Amino acid sequence: MIDERCCRDDARDDVNEPGFLHPLPRVPKKPANFDAEIKRLTDENTGFRMRLEAILSAEAEAARLRSKLSLLETQIETTLAADKENRTLLDRLSEQVAIYDERLAFAAFGAYPSRHPGSWRASAPCPSSRRSCDGA
Repeated sequence: MIDERCCRDDARDDVNEPGFLHPLPRVPKKPANFDAEIKRLTDENTGFRMRLEAILSAEAEAARLRSKLSLLETQIETTLAADKENRTLLDRLSEQVAIYDERLAFAAFGAYPSRHPGSWRASAPCPSSRRSCDGA
């Protein structure tokens, strides 16, 4: 609560009274051993930092390894997605190659597919001519 006497013209006369508000706060004086205390606290802080340096460096290393782990997990997910796509393509191509492999196996025995799907015929020539026996 503001003292009413501060606003009056004769307030300067009341400077030493207990209710007077000073315009500037009081600044405490610097103690005689201030510089020595700052040096002691700085040295103490340095000592704590040296003792905790292993913990601080371990925390920094753990943070670095966590970021590397997340990067590797992302790469693994990307690789697995690409592998799934490539596996699908490989399976489809394997089925197509199996069809040709089957045809080659029959051709090695002298059988080949006719013009009609699903039917096979022998390619052995008729004894009387060089044409095959079915007249083709």
